[in-house]
Amino acid sequence: MNDKRQGEFARNGGGVRRRNRRWVHAVAATMLAAPVTVAGHQNDESEEKTPVLEEEIVVLSANRYEVRASEVGSSVTVIDGEEIERRNPVAVLDLLRTVPGTEVTHAGGPGKIATVRVRGGSGAQALILVDGVRVNSVAGGTVDFANLLAANIERIEVLRGPQATYGSEAMTGVISITTGRGQPGWRLNATGEAGTHNHRRFELGLLGAAGPWDYSVSVTDLSTDGVSHRAIEGGAVEDDPFENRTWSTRLGAAFLDDGRVDLRVRSYRGDTAVDGFGVEDLNAMAGQDEDTVALTVEKDLSSFWRQTVRVGQTEGTLLGTDPDTIWNNYEIRSEIRQIDLQSDFTLGADNVLNLGFGTENRRVRRGGRPRLVVRAGPVGGDG
Repeated sequence: MNDKRQGEFARNGGGVRRRNRRWVHAVAATMLAAPVTVAGHQNDESEEKTPVLEEEIVVLSANRYEVRASEVGSSVTVIDGEEIERRNPVAVLDLLRTVPGTEVTHAGGPGKIATVRVRGGSGAQALILVDGVRVNSVAGGTVDFANLLAANIERIEVLRGPQATYGSEAMTGVISITTGRGQPGWRLNATGEAGTHNHRRFELGLLGAAGPWDYSVSVTDLSTDGVSHRAIEGGAVEDDPFENRTWSTRLGAAFLDDGRVDLRVRSYRGDTAVDGFGVEDLNAMAGQDEDTVALTVEKDLSSFWRQTVRVGQTEGTLLGTDPDTIWNNYEIRSEIRQIDLQSDFTLGADNVLNLGFGTENRRVRRGGRPRLVVRAGPVGGDG
């Protein structure tokens, strides 16, 4: 293992990148306290769940409520859990590369900046949702997919074309990513792999359901010595290592017959070595952290009215360190907090009126005082 990895990765872990993650430990404690003993009697609704036929694919993100894909006014691609399990991808990028109308650009090897464009637009013109929470960068509007692993993801929906229900951020489309939900019984998944360039990936997951509770937990550790970004030009003398640790969980419960509450958390920390413009940099490192939390409560208030409340937060940090220069050192922290209220009214057999209100609080800090952006207003309607 080269000196670049031994020196810089250890230094980053030793205090350069300090994050307050007490909420992560609190959620973990909640998961451990939750009743996960598999009971003989399971939730009837879960037991009766049957596979959805291809022509009956249900889309959630298009109109913000369940609707058949054939009734959606936009082009849509759904990557379900069976497809994800069959392809066994490492990262979400591996799944999106094959989606029609999307283009993936990757500036180098593992850990380098990766952008997804929909229908020829820029990365900032497509809205990215993780469990219903917006994760587009407050600073630039794009999403770096380099560190977004596919562990514990059960569904990805890609809507192509403008989506009025999501506002101006969805000019070219929406990519919605959903964390896996536990099914009756329990299942333990363990994956380990190794390859050239000292590639190693270890993944451990636990999911299941008992009574009104369902749960899923996943931990992934990925590392590789990588290849120098300048290797294609010849003369590269050092590798550009990459490390990623991802943790995700989902805890849900049914209440009062048709009510449901869901808590979903996804957190990752990624570090990679980088090179300068036209030259190798033996000590430059770039890091990216992101923590996403979503709490959703749904309940039928009458035979024709279903109410949904979602509270979400995304915290991200971009960090650059280089002891040899002054211009490769930076720290950008951003935060998005959102509250969405949505009411779905069933009008007859074929019509649904969708009303909602949402508010967002955005902050970004680049070594100074945080800059605040607040957006509030209706989240769209559909009839």
